[in-house]
Amino acid sequence: MFGGVVCGTLADKFGRKPVMTVCFYLQIAICISISFSQSYLMFVILRFILGFILQGLQSCTYILIMELFLPKHRSVVGTVIECFWAFGNMWVALLAFLFRDWRYIQLAISLPGVLTITYFWFIPESVRWLVINRKLGDAQKLVERTVAFNRINMSSSSIHDTIAVVAGNVADKQVEKPSVFLMLKTRELRRRALSMFYVWFSASFVYYGLLLGIGTLSGNKYLNYFICACIEMLAYVVAIYVISRFGRVKPLVVCFFTAGTSCILSVTLPAYIGDFDTRDVKMLFAFLGRCGVAGCFSVIFMYTSELFPTNIRTVALGACTFWARLGGVVAPQINLLDTSTGMKGAPSVAFGCIALIAAVVSAFLPETLNRNLPDTVEEAERLQFHTDGAMCNRSHELDTLMSEKTIQLVATKETLLNLYNEDTEPKTAET
Repeated sequence: MFGGVVCGTLADKFGRKPVMTVCFYLQIAICISISFSQSYLMFVILRFILGFILQGLQSCTYILIMELFLPKHRSVVGTVIECFWAFGNMWVALLAFLFRDWRYIQLAISLPGVLTITYFWFIPESVRWLVINRKLGDAQKLVERTVAFNRINMSSSSIHDTIAVVAGNVADKQVEKPSVFLMLKTRELRRRALSMFYVWFSASFVYYGLLLGIGTLSGNKYLNYFICACIEMLAYVVAIYVISRFGRVKPLVVCFFTAGTSCILSVTLPAYIGDFDTRDVKMLFAFLGRCGVAGCFSVIFMYTSELFPTNIRTVALGACTFWARLGGVVAPQINLLDTSTGMKGAPSVAFGCIALIAAVVSAFLPETLNRNLPDTVEEAERLQFHTDGAMCNRSHELDTLMSEKTIQLVATKETLLNLYNEDTEPKTAET
């Protein structure tokens, strides 16, 4: 629960890459160590540390990826990442079926991570973070490496001049020090943060509630889990188009509404409608609920990274995942309602009601489709009013710096100044 907040604060202060790589290597070592636990106490302690680290890894990784791409690509990239989560769930179902002992399952899940040990030398730091924090030399070196890799003919002086202009624009703005409390500094950010806390809590609450309830469904539990993972994958694939076409808010509202109504209908439908047996229909609604809440997760990671400014973007995502983990903690207790109250289906009704409320809350959040990532609190607040003129002007000013000699900067700007969200094509400066 606290890993996202702590590691997010560190990532906003010291950089995305160092915190991400430390968390990444530690989770590989701890995952393998868990399979050799000699006591329950050792198992619990290692699992606690692993949960702390994984939240930091998740937050840092996602924010780094979001800051590396232009607005027009973020919808696709942000959703494709979630497809790998669904694939991981499918893989876990297969491993659980093949290895019935938890130690072997844990080891089989952990060992592939060793193959990724060389990632440190390939993953770049966020140029956006480097510029915001006045590390212009490191930013220039990173861009020069990118230019060389892509075989773009561009001089170091041109790169230096472009970075200097961007840094000058940032220097003119007030960039607050990273702090989770900055999320609550202004009325608009406070409203946005509280709304996203509830949205994340609801998504995780419903997701893990349905996930833990799979074992109660009729049929083979391994097959049911695999089918749910496949449905989740389908939801993410569909979301690639939907989010790119309709934005963040509308799909989020629809997904929560779908999850909520499906959860309620899966238990409130009568066993028979005339002579028709509704058991298969109820199971279909249960799977559809899982599909809906999976769609919510395909949106909220990307959406959260677009709602908050650069200097608190990672800690904001970490704070939201705190509430998500709280939802995951509460969900198993809600699953006990049917036995404690004698009302069969009470958990699903509870999950459905929470999801429907989240749909209403989401409807009042600002749209961020193809919007520039905000760097300051002022720019973040401007999202609410759809008037990010200053943010667009920054891109326009950079475009006017282009000349015929440096027209080849197109690809370079998509690597460097995507961090400043250029969503216009580079233009040749008039002479």
